[in-house]
Amino acid sequence: MHSHSSKRTLALLATFASLAPLAAAQLCTQDWESFSLLGPRGTVNSLFEHDDGSGNALFVGGVNMTNGGPAATTFGIARWHGGALEGLYGGATNALARFDFGAGPELVAGGAYTTGVAPNQQVDLVLRWNGTAFAPLGPPSPPMTNFQANQVRALAAFDDGSGPALYAGGTFQYIGGTNIPFVARWNGSAWTPVGSGLNNSVWDFRVFDDGAGARLYAAGDFTFSGATPTSRIARWDGASWLPVAGGLPTQARALAVFDAGTGPRLHAGLASNTAPLWRLDGAVWSSVAAANGHVLRLHVETLQGTPRLFVGGRFTTIGGTQASAIAAFDGASFTALDAGLTSSLPICNALGGFDRGHGRELFAGGSFLAAGPVASAGLAGWDGQGWRPFAPSLSTGGAVTAFGRFDVRGERRLVVAGQFWAAGAIAARHLALWDGREWSPLGGGTGLLALTLASYDDGLGGTLFAGGGYDGAGGPSNHYVERWNGTAWDDVSLGLVAFVRALCVHDDGPGAALYAAGNMSPTMSQLFAHVTRWDGQQWQPVGAGPGANGNVRALASYDDGNGAQLYAAGEFTAIDGVPASSIARWNGTSWSAVAGGLSDGTGGWPPIAFALSVHDAGAGPGLYVAGQFTRAGGTLTNGVARFDGGGWHASGAGAPAEVYTLASWRTAQGPRLVVSGYVGATAPAKTLQLVNGAWQAFDTRQMSALFGFDSGASGGEALWTNVDAPANDGGFLSALRGCALDGAPYCAGDGADAAVTIACPCGNTGGAGRGCANSVQPLGALLSVVGATAADDVRLVGTGMPLTAPCVFLKGDDDVAGGAVFGDGVRCVGGNLIRLGTLLSSSGSASYPGPTNPSVATRGQTPPGSGLLARYQVYFRNAAAVFCPPSLFNVGNGWRLVW
Repeated sequence: MHSHSSKRTLALLATFASLAPLAAAQLCTQDWESFSLLGPRGTVNSLFEHDDGSGNALFVGGVNMTNGGPAATTFGIARWHGGALEGLYGGATNALARFDFGAGPELVAGGAYTTGVAPNQQVDLVLRWNGTAFAPLGPPSPPMTNFQANQVRALAAFDDGSGPALYAGGTFQYIGGTNIPFVARWNGSAWTPVGSGLNNSVWDFRVFDDGAGARLYAAGDFTFSGATPTSRIARWDGASWLPVAGGLPTQARALAVFDAGTGPRLHAGLASNTAPLWRLDGAVWSSVAAANGHVLRLHVETLQGTPRLFVGGRFTTIGGTQASAIAAFDGASFTALDAGLTSSLPICNALGGFDRGHGRELFAGGSFLAAGPVASAGLAGWDGQGWRPFAPSLSTGGAVTAFGRFDVRGERRLVVAGQFWAAGAIAARHLALWDGREWSPLGGGTGLLALTLASYDDGLGGTLFAGGGYDGAGGPSNHYVERWNGTAWDDVSLGLVAFVRALCVHDDGPGAALYAAGNMSPTMSQLFAHVTRWDGQQWQPVGAGPGANGNVRALASYDDGNGAQLYAAGEFTAIDGVPASSIARWNGTSWSAVAGGLSDGTGGWPPIAFALSVHDAGAGPGLYVAGQFTRAGGTLTNGVARFDGGGWHASGAGAPAEVYTLASWRTAQGPRLVVSGYVGATAPAKTLQLVNGAWQAFDTRQMSALFGFDSGASGGEALWTNVDAPANDGGFLSALRGCALDGAPYCAGDGADAAVTIACPCGNTGGAGRGCANSVQPLGALLSVVGATAADDVRLVGTGMPLTAPCVFLKGDDDVAGGAVFGDGVRCVGGNLIRLGTLLSSSGSASYPGPTNPSVATRGQTPPGSGLLARYQVYFRNAAAVFCPPSLFNVGNGWRLVW
């Protein structure tokens, strides 16, 4: 996560500077922060350790690799010393090796590297790197007609008795401008044939001494060398290619020499879905293990003193062991490397060893998005105990498509959904949770690309619902709504047959229900007529007629003072046969038009509503609709209109022409409505905010998702969006802090707060930013603050406490220097103390004020705008007297607020 500095007011700095000896609170400032969301990009094909004069490095070969960033370029060869990935050359690289051309060892890369301009592009197949620049070996070959069929796949240095030479094998017909198919040798000035050659592709080389001297072994698709049968494996003795023990049954992709304690043995990896690993024992080949996929790479590496043969490829089981794309072999059995490599179709193409400063590691490269629990696309390191991420990952940002809120054990989380496979360093397919400090997954993620999210308890374990459609990357094509049941994701599409664009929880009389809307066609059945309701077991139609005659894009529950009704907006002209121009409302019995609806679509299009939001700009809550229209109920409104139950109103002066998304956001200056869309090709701002009845420029970028959310740990509500923060390095997710609170948490019993010099009394240190550990929560209780001091709606929220216990919310006007033991915890609130109120926790949570309590400002005698600095903590009865005798109570962390 990255953030950028902004100015703080002198008055607030002066106030917090007086807080010695406790550390000054870090104020919330209106500051963009960027977050890392990773998506698939790039494939690693080869790894090789080499010192080119710049120090020992891991060289990475592949295709379409990138090191991220808004101006990132792709490359086929990169160098890595353990820090930033350094792209060196373009093209596609399949093999890396070392060869001494006479001036010292140089790195050699094989693949396909185009030269010239299409359609007459020629290709270099082998490059040499002297530490400064690449140079081709020989002239380029003729223009390619098939890129995949004209590449070098294998390189090896070997001395057959006539002197060291570089060998190249692959799928090529030409190399160095000469017609030498499949296998060639560099003689110092040109590429030359190797004996009678081989009649098909070569995929790997290995030098092996079977007791009669070292020979160069080749593996691939070939079956003959001249007239000599060589079934997919052959050895070069300096004069000819010879068969090896009768050959192999199918295409051979990888070779390695491994000694399991009985002497070196040649092992071969095959493109077989039943028996992909074979071993040469004397003059006989034998199958080592059954598997359900191909073995594409073999590598021997010693980690923590023990050598192992590491097997990579495309499989999920090998030798009876569940192992995703990679496994370790000790000569007798296989071991999985944690959860292995994961994505929709994980493939391990490359294996190699390297020490980046933490000891020797095995590096796996290929096409994947995570290794075990670590998000590390394309490349990751295994240290013998667990996976380590490769940073930066070989990937680019994945677009965010939806935001939502989800409570986990009483603590709120931001839900982010989109086209990504990781959040920070956590593997999270398409969906992740943010608690204000760190990312976490929700199960193994979802195969659904969510366009809308809603929290709803249907009584059957459903707590979070995601609506959308096919993700295009291996997710089920018939899933449109999925439900998190607390353990896993359930498909609850149950007959829905098109994208779901909106979910909304609404109570139209019998109780709260979940409603869904989208592109569902009314020609299929009444059930799929664009709006439907979930009854806990199946989707039910809303209304008795044919439903809407066009797509519904947004839903909202809005109470204009006469009871809540469900509003549906989109691109329709009637619903259940009732004329309704792009917006309608459901009263629990029937649909009706909304004061004339929307009209005069822009750009020659009919009117379309894209988004709905309830927002109070100072005159009471109103329903705001955004879209592609200029009038609502006959009133000139442009792209945003407000409905208050009595009629339509213009949203404010200077409204944009077309709006695609909007969100209500609380700031220290009061609530703001933020919208984004198209306001003209030359307009300086694509995103605007409504301030005192007028639209003001907010940002020059267009945003397709906006969401106001307060995690309770950030010091105020943030505006979240799916664009990167200005001047950052990519990520497609950022947040702008709204400074709803002038203050910050302090007084943590985590042992890391420098301002707290007194230790938790029983060595019961809590988690980061929390109070000391208690009998039911080893991490300790957490006090969070939501709301805005300016709006006098601050709420103190305590979580992580006993399931049911009296909780006292305390306010003070001074600090206890260094903290003081307080029951089982540490108290920093001092001076004149006020008990704001005593409430009973429920499921470990309690908040002040309750329904009948005065506000925090009123009870604490801190009027908004007074500039007073107040301190807050919550203490509670501990559940177990024996936890930290003789005390029977504990306390959470503290908060300081400037009123």
